[in-house]
Amino acid sequence: ADGKKVNVTYRIQNDNRLAYSVQFEGYNRDLLNNAQLKWNMNFLRTERNLSEQRKISTICWEETEDGLDYLSESSDDDDNPEESVNWVAYKQSYFSAILHPNKPFKKINGAFAVSNFGENSPENATHIKKMESTLTPEFDGTNSASFTWYFGPNSHDQLAAFDANYEDILNYGWGLLRWINVYVVHPIFNMFTNAGIGTGIAILLLTLIFKLLLLPVQWKMFSSSAKMRILK
Repeated sequence: ADGKKVNVTYRIQNDNRLAYSVQFEGYNRDLLNNAQLKWNMNFLRTERNLSEQRKISTICWEETEDGLDYLSESSDDDDNPEESVNWVAYKQSYFSAILHPNKPFKKINGAFAVSNFGENSPENATHIKKMESTLTPEFDGTNSASFTWYFGPNSHDQLAAFDANYEDILNYGWGLLRWINVYVVHPIFNMFTNAGIGTGIAILLLTLIFKLLLLPVQWKMFSSSAKMRILK
Protein backbone atom coordinates (compact mmCIF):
# COMPACT_ATOMS: atom_id res chain seq x y z
CA ALA A 1 0.00 0.00 0.00
CA ASP A 2 0.95 3.66 -0.54
CA GLY A 3 3.68 2.65 -2.99
CA LYS A 4 5.65 0.73 -0.39
CA LYS A 5 7.68 -2.19 -1.62
CA VAL A 6 10.12 -4.79 -0.29
CA ASN A 7 12.59 -6.27 -2.78
CA VAL A 8 14.32 -9.49 -1.71
CA THR A 9 17.08 -10.75 -3.99
CA TYR A 10 19.02 -14.04 -3.92
CA ARG A 11 21.97 -14.79 -6.17
CA ILE A 12 23.76 -18.14 -6.24
CA GLN A 13 27.56 -17.89 -6.21
CA ASN A 14 30.07 -20.59 -7.09
CA ASP A 15 31.75 -20.84 -3.67
CA ASN A 16 29.03 -22.41 -1.48
CA ARG A 17 27.66 -18.93 -0.83
CA LEU A 18 24.41 -17.18 -1.60
CA ALA A 19 24.24 -13.40 -2.09
CA TYR A 20 21.16 -12.09 -0.29
CA SER A 21 19.81 -8.52 -0.12
CA VAL A 22 16.70 -6.71 1.11
CA GLN A 23 15.66 -3.26 -0.09
CA PHE A 24 12.77 -1.21 1.30
CA GLU A 25 11.07 1.40 -0.90
CA GLY A 26 8.77 4.05 0.54
CA TYR A 27 9.52 3.24 4.18
CA ASN A 28 10.40 5.69 6.93
CA ARG A 29 14.09 5.56 7.88
CA ASP A 30 13.28 5.64 11.61
CA LEU A 31 11.20 2.50 11.12
CA LEU A 32 14.07 0.74 9.38
CA ASN A 33 16.46 1.62 12.21
CA ASN A 34 14.45 -0.79 14.38
CA ALA A 35 13.91 -3.47 11.74
CA GLN A 36 15.20 -6.89 12.70
CA LEU A 37 16.19 -10.07 10.92
CA LYS A 38 15.09 -13.23 12.73
CA TRP A 39 16.85 -16.45 11.78
CA ASN A 40 15.50 -19.74 13.13
CA MET A 41 16.83 -23.18 12.22
CA ASN A 42 16.08 -26.67 13.50
CA PHE A 43 19.09 -28.71 12.42
CA LEU A 44 18.10 -32.10 11.03
CA ARG A 45 19.83 -35.22 12.28
CA THR A 46 22.45 -36.50 9.80
CA GLU A 47 24.36 -39.09 11.87
CA ARG A 48 23.37 -42.31 13.63
CA ASN A 49 24.94 -41.13 16.89
CA LEU A 50 22.66 -38.16 17.59
CA SER A 51 24.04 -37.49 21.08
CA GLU A 52 27.54 -36.92 19.65
CA GLN A 53 26.19 -34.49 17.04
CA ARG A 54 24.48 -32.50 19.77
CA LYS A 55 27.74 -32.15 21.70
CA ILE A 56 29.40 -30.11 18.95
CA SER A 57 26.47 -28.12 17.52
CA THR A 58 25.86 -24.52 18.52
CA ILE A 59 25.71 -20.85 17.44
CA CYS A 60 28.99 -18.95 16.98
CA TRP A 61 29.46 -15.28 16.12
CA GLU A 62 32.33 -12.85 15.68
CA GLU A 63 32.23 -9.48 17.43
CA THR A 64 34.07 -6.54 15.87
CA GLU A 65 36.58 -6.11 18.73
CA ASP A 66 36.54 -9.22 20.93
CA GLY A 67 36.38 -11.78 18.13
CA LEU A 68 34.74 -15.19 18.40
CA ASP A 69 32.01 -15.93 20.92
CA TYR A 70 29.61 -18.88 21.09
CA LEU A 71 26.85 -20.56 23.07
CA SER A 72 27.22 -23.77 25.06
CA GLU A 73 27.52 -26.96 23.04
CA SER A 74 26.35 -29.21 25.86
CA SER A 75 23.23 -27.48 27.22
CA ASP A 76 20.54 -24.92 26.49
CA ASP A 77 22.02 -21.43 26.39
CA ASP A 78 21.32 -17.85 25.32
CA ASP A 79 23.26 -14.59 25.16
CA ASN A 80 23.29 -11.06 23.75
CA PRO A 81 26.15 -9.52 21.76
CA GLU A 82 28.24 -6.93 23.59
CA GLU A 83 29.45 -5.34 20.34
CA SER A 84 28.55 -5.15 16.67
CA VAL A 85 28.57 -8.58 15.02
CA ASN A 86 30.59 -9.35 11.87
CA TRP A 87 28.89 -12.70 11.16
CA VAL A 88 26.80 -15.47 12.72
CA ALA A 89 27.36 -19.23 12.23
CA TYR A 90 25.00 -22.12 12.91
CA LYS A 91 27.42 -25.02 13.29
CA GLN A 92 26.88 -28.76 13.43
CA SER A 93 29.38 -31.61 13.20
CA TYR A 94 30.23 -31.51 9.48
CA PHE A 95 28.39 -28.54 7.96
CA SER A 96 27.60 -24.95 8.87
CA ALA A 97 25.44 -22.05 7.75
CA ILE A 98 27.14 -18.64 8.12
CA LEU A 99 25.32 -15.33 7.64
CA HIS A 100 27.69 -12.44 6.91
CA PRO A 101 26.32 -8.87 6.47
CA ASN A 102 28.14 -6.33 4.32
CA LYS A 103 27.87 -3.98 7.32
CA PRO A 104 28.12 -5.53 10.83
CA PHE A 105 24.88 -6.22 12.68
CA LYS A 106 24.21 -3.63 15.38
CA LYS A 107 24.35 -4.93 18.95
CA ILE A 108 21.04 -3.27 19.87
CA ASN A 109 18.33 -5.87 20.57
CA GLY A 110 20.59 -8.66 19.31
CA ALA A 111 20.03 -12.11 20.83
CA PHE A 112 21.14 -15.72 20.36
CA ALA A 113 19.58 -18.90 21.78
CA VAL A 114 20.18 -22.62 21.38
CA SER A 115 18.05 -25.36 22.94
CA ASN A 116 17.61 -29.11 22.88
CA PHE A 117 14.28 -30.74 22.17
CA GLY A 118 12.38 -32.26 25.09
CA GLU A 119 12.33 -36.04 25.52
CA ASN A 120 8.63 -36.19 24.62
CA SER A 121 9.04 -33.92 21.59
CA PRO A 122 8.71 -35.63 18.17
CA GLU A 123 11.77 -33.65 16.98
CA ASN A 124 13.92 -35.23 19.69
CA ALA A 125 14.57 -38.26 17.47
CA THR A 126 14.91 -36.42 14.15
CA HIS A 127 16.61 -33.09 14.90
CA ILE A 128 19.86 -31.99 16.55
CA LYS A 129 18.99 -28.66 18.15
CA LYS A 130 16.85 -25.57 17.81
CA MET A 131 18.77 -22.37 17.02
CA GLU A 132 17.40 -18.81 17.03
CA SER A 133 18.94 -15.40 16.38
CA THR A 134 17.54 -11.88 16.42
CA LEU A 135 19.78 -9.51 14.47
CA THR A 136 19.59 -5.77 13.78
CA PRO A 137 20.91 -4.96 10.28
CA GLU A 138 22.62 -1.73 9.28
CA PHE A 139 20.85 -0.22 6.23
CA ASP A 140 22.69 1.91 3.67
CA GLY A 141 21.57 5.15 2.02
CA THR A 142 19.24 3.29 -0.36
CA ASN A 143 17.45 1.53 2.51
CA SER A 144 19.16 -1.74 1.56
CA ALA A 145 20.91 -4.39 3.61
CA SER A 146 23.14 -6.97 1.89
CA PHE A 147 24.51 -10.28 3.10
CA THR A 148 26.28 -13.43 1.98
CA TRP A 149 25.12 -16.79 3.26
CA TYR A 150 27.56 -19.72 3.36
CA PHE A 151 26.11 -23.23 3.29
CA GLY A 152 28.88 -25.81 3.22
CA PRO A 153 31.30 -28.20 4.90
CA ASN A 154 33.39 -27.45 7.97
CA SER A 155 36.58 -27.65 5.94
CA HIS A 156 39.37 -25.59 7.53
CA ASP A 157 40.96 -24.71 4.19
CA GLN A 158 37.65 -23.78 2.57
CA LEU A 159 36.53 -21.63 5.50
CA ALA A 160 39.96 -19.96 5.79
CA ALA A 161 39.89 -19.08 2.06
CA PHE A 162 37.14 -16.51 2.70
CA ASP A 163 39.59 -14.51 4.88
CA ALA A 164 36.84 -13.72 7.41
CA ASN A 165 37.93 -15.95 10.35
CA TYR A 166 35.18 -18.48 9.61
CA GLU A 167 37.66 -21.25 10.49
CA ASP A 168 37.56 -20.10 14.14
CA ILE A 169 34.27 -21.99 14.60
CA LEU A 170 36.17 -25.29 14.29
CA ASN A 171 37.09 -26.72 17.67
CA TYR A 172 40.78 -27.70 17.41
CA GLY A 173 41.36 -27.33 21.16
CA TRP A 174 42.89 -24.48 23.14
CA GLY A 175 46.28 -22.78 23.15
CA LEU A 176 49.22 -24.95 22.12
CA LEU A 177 46.97 -27.90 21.28
CA ARG A 178 45.10 -25.81 18.69
CA TRP A 179 48.38 -24.69 17.09
CA ILE A 180 49.58 -28.29 16.85
CA ASN A 181 46.30 -29.43 15.30
CA VAL A 182 46.08 -26.55 12.80
CA TYR A 183 49.74 -26.35 11.73
CA VAL A 184 50.95 -29.95 12.18
CA VAL A 185 48.12 -32.50 12.24
CA HIS A 186 45.96 -30.81 9.61
CA PRO A 187 48.73 -30.37 6.97
CA ILE A 188 49.90 -33.99 7.40
CA PHE A 189 46.31 -35.22 7.06
CA ASN A 190 45.86 -33.12 3.89
CA MET A 191 49.12 -34.49 2.48
CA PHE A 192 47.81 -38.06 2.86
CA THR A 193 44.36 -37.35 1.40
CA ASN A 194 45.78 -35.29 -1.49
CA ALA A 195 47.98 -38.28 -2.34
CA GLY A 196 44.83 -40.34 -2.87
CA ILE A 197 44.89 -42.15 0.48
CA GLY A 198 41.43 -42.81 1.92
CA THR A 199 40.28 -40.86 4.99
CA GLY A 200 40.23 -43.95 7.23
CA ILE A 201 43.77 -44.98 6.25
CA ALA A 202 44.95 -41.36 6.65
CA ILE A 203 43.61 -41.29 10.22
CA LEU A 204 45.31 -44.63 10.94
CA LEU A 205 48.64 -43.36 9.59
CA LEU A 206 48.34 -40.15 11.62
CA THR A 207 47.68 -42.19 14.75
CA LEU A 208 50.75 -44.37 14.12
CA ILE A 209 52.98 -41.34 13.49
CA PHE A 210 52.00 -39.62 16.74
CA LYS A 211 52.18 -42.88 18.69
CA LEU A 212 55.77 -43.27 17.48
CA LEU A 213 56.61 -39.65 18.34
CA LEU A 214 55.20 -40.06 21.83
CA LEU A 215 56.71 -43.52 22.38
CA PRO A 216 59.83 -42.30 24.31
CA VAL A 217 57.67 -40.34 26.75
CA GLN A 218 55.13 -43.13 27.08
CA TRP A 219 57.91 -45.69 27.60
CA LYS A 220 59.37 -43.60 30.45
CA MET A 221 55.96 -43.33 32.08
CA PHE A 222 55.35 -47.06 31.65
CA SER A 223 58.78 -47.88 33.09
CA SER A 224 58.27 -45.62 36.12
CA SER A 225 54.82 -47.11 36.70
CA ALA A 226 56.22 -50.66 36.55
CA LYS A 227 58.99 -49.79 39.03
CA MET A 228 56.45 -48.26 41.43
CA ARG A 229 54.34 -51.43 41.28
CA ILE A 230 57.42 -53.59 42.02
CA LEU A 231 58.35 -51.38 45.00
CA LYS A 232 54.82 -51.57 46.31
